[in-house]
Amino acid sequence: MKTVEEIRRARLKELADKVGGLAALNRLTGKQDRDSTYSQLVNASVGSKTQKPKEMGSALARAIEEHLNLPRGWMDNEDLASAAWPFPSINRASWEALSETQRTAIEEWVRSQIAGFLEKVS
Repeated sequence: MKTVEEIRRARLKELADKVGGLAALNRLTGKQDRDSTYSQLVNASVGSKTQKPKEMGSALARAIEEHLNLPRGWMDNEDLASAAWPFPSINRASWEALSETQRTAIEEWVRSQIAGFLEKVS
């Protein structure tokens, strides 16, 4: 069984891969493009004081989840991976780039499509 630190490292790498790299992930989470925090975590860089691999704390894990609208605990739990983003063929970063008004309009359209499909099945 993986530790929470190993799961968080894997999740961070997964997110960076999905959004186009660490610089893109930095932008989406409010950091400067060249911030090295995520790189150090993904690469398990050894801390100069502790001589141990750097690990992501709970506060940072929750902040990432909040910035990316992920379910609370997604960074800590492998079982929540599939629940985080229901549209694998749509780039999450593209969705995040839309305005709230645009996202709301798309959500309303999707709801109407689902309702239409359900009516046809009944």
